[in-house]
Amino acid sequence: FYFFFNDTATTEIYTLSLHDALPISTNANLCDLETIDKIIDAGLDTLYLSIDDIREKQDRIRGVQGTYRKVKQTLEMIFQEKNKKNSCSPEVNTITTISNMNYKDLPDILKHLDHYAINWQYPRNLVEFTKDNIEESGIEGLKPDPFFVPSDTESHLLNRKELAEFKEIIKELKEYPFKCNVSFRDLEMSKDTALLQGKYAYKKCHVATRLVTINPNGD
Repeated sequence: FYFFFNDTATTEIYTLSLHDALPISTNANLCDLETIDKIIDAGLDTLYLSIDDIREKQDRIRGVQGTYRKVKQTLEMIFQEKNKKNSCSPEVNTITTISNMNYKDLPDILKHLDHYAINWQYPRNLVEFTKDNIEESGIEGLKPDPFFVPSDTESHLLNRKELAEFKEIIKELKEYPFKCNVSFRDLEMSKDTALLQGKYAYKKCHVATRLVTINPNGD
């Protein structure tokens, strides 16, 4: 489930989590202590937090002031509450989307988050949906409304010079003794065109056939 914390949508989520393996992915902007307590009490399996940089750089990438403060607060609260409740769940993982705005900062991001009791850190490729993508995906006049679209007019994919530099960064990071697990699988499986052009060789997305998205209104 991809879910943005909001009281309207909590009841269905918490009921489902009692019966099914249920992960939630969030930017944590609307997360508070009450929500965290409910998530822990419901037995949520996995919580994914989106963190694209640290401190003011996270706010710049997200385009909203205070996003880093909120996600940092969420990290601290969830581990505090897990300890207080003597709970092993949820497992906390982080996702960092790589772009030309943060690829140089990846070592600082991963090492900074390594101070928390995170299970996995996942650096991921940037996906940009263009107007052409949207037009080509229309079915009988109905066009998708993709969630991941650039909020400005410029692309944030890497160029060839940046990609070469990024590959060297990854080589060094693989040698670093992280306390938590760091998965570079997404980056290793993708061809250069993924980071250069946002194009992927996958012909069919099996994840999307079983992925449920719940918006802040609970729809």
